[in-house]
Amino acid sequence: MKIYSFILLSVIVFNCKKKPVFQVKEERETGSTITIRDYERTSYDTEGKLKWKLFSKETYYFNEESKTIIYNVYVEQYEGSTIKAKVWADKGMILQAENLMKLEGNVKIITNDGKQFETEELTYNTDEQIIRSDKKVTIQLKRTIIRGIGFEADKNLNKYKILKPEAVSIGTNPLKDN
Repeated sequence: MKIYSFILLSVIVFNCKKKPVFQVKEERETGSTITIRDYERTSYDTEGKLKWKLFSKETYYFNEESKTIIYNVYVEQYEGSTIKAKVWADKGMILQAENLMKLEGNVKIITNDGKQFETEELTYNTDEQIIRSDKKVTIQLKRTIIRGIGFEADKNLNKYKILKPEAVSIGTNPLKDN
């Protein structure tokens, strides 16, 4: 019996892989209640269907302000088991009391039907289910590129309007590599 225990213990000890240690030299946000690295959150509707997944490299939760600040953001929005849209941003802020998510810095949304939105900032209101921005925006469709300042869109990006249109290009996409 002792030999089996020794073998089992040896297998466990020698098969454990060391995880790389991540040393935080400087916090990006001060005063947070909780700081989490490599954060992942999943949301389901009342029927248990997957709505979205959120990933971030750094997450700072502020309990008193009811807000979360996230860095290196990636979000997948689902419809059934299919990814409907993917979202990237350098930084985000979730304001729980106001039901708002604000993204900033290299914000990019790509839908499963090929639409691509790029801006520097946007706000998503979960109550209204509206996406808004007052910054420059570029929308790429299959053969059309629309540029302007500010936009509003439904959460599925099926209906959208540019608040101050600047240019529309139809035909080949000059922004894509040949």
